Amino acid sequence: MSDIPEISSNSPVITTGKNQLENLLSANQSDLIRFVGRENSTIFFQFLLSLKNVHTRRAYFFDLLHFFKFLRIQKRGRDFKQTTRSDLDHFKEQMLRYGPDGKSMLSPSTVKRKITAVSKFFTFLTRQNIVASNPAQFVERPSIPLEVKSEPMTRDELKLMLSLIPTQTESGALHQALLILMCSTGLRVGEITNLKNGDYLPDPKSATLYARAGKSHIHMKKELSLKCTEAINYYLLLKDTKSLNPNDPLFCGTRGKSESRLEPISAQAIYKMIKSYAKKAGILKNITPHSTRSYFITEGLEHVSIGEMAREVAHTSIIMTNEYDKRRKNNSKKLAESLI
Repeated sequence: MSDIPEISSNSPVITTGKNQLENLLSANQSDLIRFVGRENSTIFFQFLLSLKNVHTRRAYFFDLLHFFKFLRIQKRGRDFKQTTRSDLDHFKEQMLRYGPDGKSMLSPSTVKRKITAVSKFFTFLTRQNIVASNPAQFVERPSIPLEVKSEPMTRDELKLMLSLIPTQTESGALHQALLILMCSTGLRVGEITNLKNGDYLPDPKSATLYARAGKSHIHMKKELSLKCTEAINYYLLLKDTKSLNPNDPLFCGTRGKSESRLEPISAQAIYKMIKSYAKKAGILKNITPHSTRSYFITEGLEHVSIGEMAREVAHTSIIMTNEYDKRRKNNSKKLAESLI
């Protein structure tokens, strides 16, 4: 690792992120040297370390690596500090048509994220007085249709999935707490994995949970139901006492060959967990973590207005909230058919 900057243990980043970034650097060292270059690597790493979310950091790492590769190959090694809006329009079209490997196109949502990553990188550079302005500021992002592809589960399907969880084990208690929490709060996976012990304030009757919205960064206060409180408290009883520091993850990955006891459960583990119980329950629909959010919104709209629900799930637009409500879409079709 002598060709790339050493990551200081004093960096303002959690240990999980530091270890993750070190692994990324080690696995992609040759591409880093070739496309980013030694002279630019330090500011590149400083930007990545400024990102608090480990999942965002990993995604932006490759997004920016693809951008530097584009500058090296398509723009004949142009210095990133000389990037223009025209360059970024070219980068966008290159990713949409051919992708980073020149062989497979990327989805509009992936390209939109790459442009966002580049824009945030240049915003960071302007704050560091390295460049005068952000050339990505006015680059038009690819349009993405508002559509939620996962399907919501019914109450009976949720009850069946919960009944299949072996709650006598720590991993089972973890799965029960996660499934109940996600279905009763509508929290996103990223919001769940970022929770710390200190965000959870237990109470005999109703606990309170503080979370930060993953996309809008809004701070949310969630009043938990008695059933959800009991599930989390039961999991914490079985959880290793070494991981009860307020700054440690609330939900830790269970024992495994490559998982640390103090690392948060991964988004991939949550995805696999939900898919596994849906399969065991014989549910043929496409049940994913988004299904729990859709369940919460659909069921919740029976009791609150769509505007209140949008605020509850930290949506900036009620249009997105409505996209999650698959039941009401079906009702609209039934209503139309019943009138003639």
